[in-house]
Amino acid sequence: MTTLVPHRVESPHTAGAPPPDDQKRFGEAVLIVFVMILLVAATSIFVVVTNGHQSYTATVTQLTTVDSNTVVATIQVWNDQHQAGRPTCDVELNSSAGAFTGTATVTAGEPIAAGRQATYQVGVMVTTDGATMIDLKSSTVSCH
Repeated sequence: MTTLVPHRVESPHTAGAPPPDDQKRFGEAVLIVFVMILLVAATSIFVVVTNGHQSYTATVTQLTTVDSNTVVATIQVWNDQHQAGRPTCDVELNSSAGAFTGTATVTAGEPIAAGRQATYQVGVMVTTDGATMIDLKSSTVSCH
């Protein structure tokens, strides 16, 4: 007759010894999941914040001198968002040396459809009769 004697089973992982591979993998998986959750949360916050503001790309494409004080700037504006919007654009015209300047702010009369572009012409008063000195490369436009 055989008698079963209970005996104590020791854990293969003892204090001070490195954890088995399965435990290491589990810890790494938990860390990866945690980091992914943080990234998703951060991305969601960024998208919510940026969707509250329209985003436009704009450029000055042409300058036409009207008289010694006035330049008409042709600007092209692209709506980079997923919804229509009416941008307000700040136009800054400059001579290459910066001696002559002119600024104007204009708001689109009609919304620009999402992913579309529109072209506007803006009359800008230039300082010190310097309209003929305004340089296309030194002129900028930004829309919001």
